[in-house]
Amino acid sequence: MDQETPASDSNSAVGVPVRKTQQVQPWLSLTRNISLPTAAGIYLVFMFLIYWPVFFGLRFFWSDFISQEYPIREFCFYSAGLKHALPFWNPYAWGWEPLLADPQNGFWYPANLLQIALVRFFSPAAVHLPIQVPEITTLLHLPLAALGVFYLLKKEFHVADAVALVAGLTWGFGSRIVAEQNHAVVIIPLALLPWATLLTMRSWSSWKYAIGLGLLLGVG
Repeated sequence: MDQETPASDSNSAVGVPVRKTQQVQPWLSLTRNISLPTAAGIYLVFMFLIYWPVFFGLRFFWSDFISQEYPIREFCFYSAGLKHALPFWNPYAWGWEPLLADPQNGFWYPANLLQIALVRFFSPAAVHLPIQVPEITTLLHLPLAALGVFYLLKKEFHVADAVALVAGLTWGFGSRIVAEQNHAVVIIPLALLPWATLLTMRSWSSWKYAIGLGLLLGVG
């Protein structure tokens, strides 16, 4: 499919505009106007196809997730969800360090607070935080990262939708993030990075986006 774009040729003796042709790949034409919900659905399906054993409890995260991330999430659930108290101290590491003062523990991160609320709402009799809850919460940051790159490239850099879709896939499910799946403290900033970049670019022309950027950096 050829798309003609007008251009003036400076080498023309009479200065008559010359029409040049630009080749547009057919596969790009078939993937125009990919909406944000469509891209989100594609990334969610891809995530489930890769990580479905985690969703059904057939595979678990290992290493630091078991020794650090899950114990912290479990203690926060016990303190806030069952005892209705703030988890001031961390009984699992560093000699009872102030849990709330360490940002890598992420107690105030909205997704971590949502875990506690959802388990208490749907399973009020639960005395432990199901391990699939923090695992799935961590995995949901992968399509969030991919969607951020897709939207950033599509809206701010005007990249073709199909190319932006693939770029989001390589970022959200690339080796840099997947290799850190046991470390939510690493995955969360990587997932929020494209959204922070988007808000940074838009904050140059609108103070509302600057406020949104500050809030995003604050919760992340």
